[in-house]
Amino acid sequence: MASSESPKVAVLYQALEPPVIHGVRKPRKPGGYRDSGTDITYVLQSSNVNVLTQAACPDPQNDDDWCWPDTEEGILAAVDKGATHLWANTILFSSHPLQTSSKLNSCSPHIKVVWQPPRLVEQFDDKEL
Repeated sequence: MASSESPKVAVLYQALEPPVIHGVRKPRKPGGYRDSGTDITYVLQSSNVNVLTQAACPDPQNDDDWCWPDTEEGILAAVDKGATHLWANTILFSSHPLQTSSKLNSCSPHIKVVWQPPRLVEQFDDKEL
């Protein structure tokens, strides 16, 4: 991305089931944070940030229109649509596609991600405490 280009943000929601970590699976939130992803997208757009949505004209009543699944396919679709920044509004873990997808390797030098590092989340997000 050239410095003169404005960022194009895609907000990701949780579509993946988290893995079992230390014998515990963090429960998947119904809707996968789509509702808050919609809120984030709306606020960014209201602040004149260029946000990419799945639908050309997102319906305020349909959270699916506003954000992208955090699957490899969903992430690649957002990147193919022109996303330069990915906002990971999802549960992260070391085997997440944002960490492991070989298909993202070619575009990864040009993509910025807003997130907590998955390996640190996995290490410190302990549900036993």
